Amino acid sequence: MKKIIIIAITLFTISKVYASDVYVNNNSVSIPIEKYNYLLQFYPKNKIDTFTQDQYDKIKNAQLKLISKEEKYFTTTNHIDKNGNTILSVTNELSKSEYEEYNSIATASICEGDELCHETNSKLILGYIVCNDKAVSYYENECGFYIDVTWGKMPVTRSYDVFGLRWSDNFTLENYQGQQGGHVNNYLTSTQYSQGGTNSKTSSNGLGISMNLYDDATTLTLNAEASGRLDIRFGFSVYMTYQHATSNLTLANSKSYSISPSGFGEVLYYSNSTIRNKYDNTQGIKKENIYYA
Repeated sequence: MKKIIIIAITLFTISKVYASDVYVNNNSVSIPIEKYNYLLQFYPKNKIDTFTQDQYDKIKNAQLKLISKEEKYFTTTNHIDKNGNTILSVTNELSKSEYEEYNSIATASICEGDELCHETNSKLILGYIVCNDKAVSYYENECGFYIDVTWGKMPVTRSYDVFGLRWSDNFTLENYQGQQGGHVNNYLTSTQYSQGGTNSKTSSNGLGISMNLYDDATTLTLNAEASGRLDIRFGFSVYMTYQHATSNLTLANSKSYSISPSGFGEVLYYSNSTIRNKYDNTQGIKKENIYYA
């Protein structure tokens, strides 16, 4: 069962700062301002705002090293018939300036009569690879992969979107989780997707987490992450993807993938073409043959 937390809107729009030397995030975790500024080098603000006390305690003394950071912008146009069915979905990557200009344009999303209409949405996707520069052993280090999505123009279809992460053989998964947050009726609603929950699916080389988008949210941010041990003697590769459902799906539908380089973003493969065609096939983020040094 999803755990729902409702917090006043002011906590989402303006994170609290006490005095001049302590930052307090949305989970009431106090972070010294110098530590907060340090963490901003390795994580987006959205992520730091959602740290639990346990998560912060685990990384606050780590010697972090940013291996990779990617920032991508996408727009999706869905062509819809009078019954609300998506006939065609086209996703394109934008530059940052194009994305900012695009998000100022109003969306027409209602079909009238028998006409075919379209609705558009957009999203920012961030991908991070962060390791602890303090070696666990002679050959191993702790590393994590993180993907964050912020909707710029809100999607009309709200069903089961899916995060996917895939890695090379020399990474051993230890922990993973996800989170969805957004304003619903002017309050911040947050859902945690814990390790081993019904919305997740894992294999030896990857994982996926399904998230049912809030129907009435006026803002949406989502993220997923995995952490574990990396054998640093070999180069490693990481693939991350976020797929938006352009038609309604069940949780079981959304989880009917396998982790495969043949799938969306080289991660999520749906053998059922009907289900496959209900996702927007957004380009993934990948880093191949990385050598940790």
